[in-house]
Amino acid sequence: MAQSLEDLLIQIDASTEKLRRELKKGDASVGGFARGVNDSLSKIDARFERFGRRAGQAIIAAFGVASARTVYNFAENIARVTDNMALMEARITKLTGNPRAFDEMSKSADRLGAKVEEAAQSFTRFAVAGKSMGFATSEILKLNEVVMQLGRLGGSSMQEIKLAAVQLAQGLASDNLAGDELRSVREQLPLVAEAIAKAMGVGIGDLKKLGAEGKLTAKVVMEALLAVAPAVNKEFSTLPFTMEQFENRTANAFRTFSVELSAATGASKTFQAIYEGITDTLHEAADALRGFRGMDFKFGDELK
Repeated sequence: MAQSLEDLLIQIDASTEKLRRELKKGDASVGGFARGVNDSLSKIDARFERFGRRAGQAIIAAFGVASARTVYNFAENIARVTDNMALMEARITKLTGNPRAFDEMSKSADRLGAKVEEAAQSFTRFAVAGKSMGFATSEILKLNEVVMQLGRLGGSSMQEIKLAAVQLAQGLASDNLAGDELRSVREQLPLVAEAIAKAMGVGIGDLKKLGAEGKLTAKVVMEALLAVAPAVNKEFSTLPFTMEQFENRTANAFRTFSVELSAATGASKTFQAIYEGITDTLHEAADALRGFRGMDFKFGDELK
């Protein structure tokens, strides 16, 4: 039994040492990332040469005094943002079959002052309904914009617009805007409801009856909203941007910057390799620890 325990401890010690090596490799990779950041910023267009030099020096200085954990978190955040953006792009491209759809949607989000994630979520939902009816990507983008613009013009918050857009998209997907979905649109996006009613030549109060009769089909609703898009866009352009919208645009710019920085430094691939190495090592250590199961011993006795 003592020999068996000794063998297990040797295996665990070996696994622990390997884990230390993987963590050291991770530290070295993060250090390489920091140097890559400086190199990338130094290569910024000549018009921003001063910014690139000073920003690079500031980052390196910060890395010099910060803990390894801070550096790690910064680099990891860049990698995570990049992966999330890549996933969103892949979903939208697959859904629309249009490789430019994500870029156009991102530009639309900036025009609206919306977070790219929120714009992507509502766009994706509208695309599911629009695709089945043969609507082009450009029309789905326009629908996404007009809904968010009407929400802002009607005084709704971005959160209210987001929630109501989900309900609207669900109604379109079922090919009938009625019940809870219609009520949510009427309450949180009143100008959207007004545009639909106007296109059908009725008052907003009549929409409930039309919805119950199955007359608010996806085609009817989408065509009604697309018809008012030019006028809505013109009116929306006169609104001043709010702090929330400026913050969203800045956040979007950071995401774009993160993607390019990751491409230049290999942050995403670096962290994938770090995690793979650590994961494999932890599995090996866990396998060694399983050998203790069923053993009847006391550590104090065996290790004396």
